[in-house]
Amino acid sequence: MQVKNNSFPYPVLSSFTGDYINDAFDLDVEVINQFNQLYLNGTFKLTSPSIDKLIVENKAAYLVHVECGLTSFRKALTFKENTFKMPIERQLVKGKLEINGFVVAIEDIQSYSSQNFDEMYESLQFDINKGNILAVTDRIDAIIYEENEDYKDMTSIINIRKSDTEEYMKIDHETDKITIILPKNSYELYAQYAKSAFKEVIITNVIFPALIHVFAQVEYNKKEYEDNRWYQVLKEILEQSSVNIETIGDRGEAGYVVVQKLLHNPVMKSLDAIKMFSEAGEDE
Repeated sequence: MQVKNNSFPYPVLSSFTGDYINDAFDLDVEVINQFNQLYLNGTFKLTSPSIDKLIVENKAAYLVHVECGLTSFRKALTFKENTFKMPIERQLVKGKLEINGFVVAIEDIQSYSSQNFDEMYESLQFDINKGNILAVTDRIDAIIYEENEDYKDMTSIINIRKSDTEEYMKIDHETDKITIILPKNSYELYAQYAKSAFKEVIITNVIFPALIHVFAQVEYNKKEYEDNRWYQVLKEILEQSSVNIETIGDRGEAGYVVVQKLLHNPVMKSLDAIKMFSEAGEDE
């Protein structure tokens, strides 16, 4: 998103307008990849008493706008504080992120003025409409580095299959894949709803306990599994998020917590899904 100088009929604080003297607005942002999810950690740097006063009075707010030209992904969030952490699903973006920071009016503002206006606007007052931009940073381009395809995600190491004889779910992790074996009726329900709105419920009930079991085995029998491909993939994914697979459990963070991070908090998502369908049923 490229913001141009001729976009505004009123003073805007930016590096390219020259509408303010001695005031500045900037954004520092860092892109972090944790468990195949991106996070934008940002800090707005505003040195403008008049605009800062509007934010304190809840008449204006910080806004960050992110878009990816290759995937047409767009996302915008507003913040009262000058720091933020914005999550972005990794699979929704590719190549480069274009990041812009703004201060925007969140209500109509009458007779706005600033002692630091450029002499062209000196002593003038402006009516600012809700949604109007008051300040804008230079655009930041963040390159998204592609991951090794062999370690792209966990779908390559988890296999779910049906059993006509088993009565309960079983887990086999002795080969290159973690195989989850479901009884026939359970498997048919899984196949029917795996790509529906009940996806998170299925993840919580099937994949979540399987990975907890696997991490428990790794904790006490690491050398037995370190040559298996599923172990190598999990190790790589965790290392990308600064987690050492060898310290999980008694030597570090609990395995069930790490699994929740890997699956992006499936417990809460599954409960939200249940709540949504419960409320939908009550409305009928």
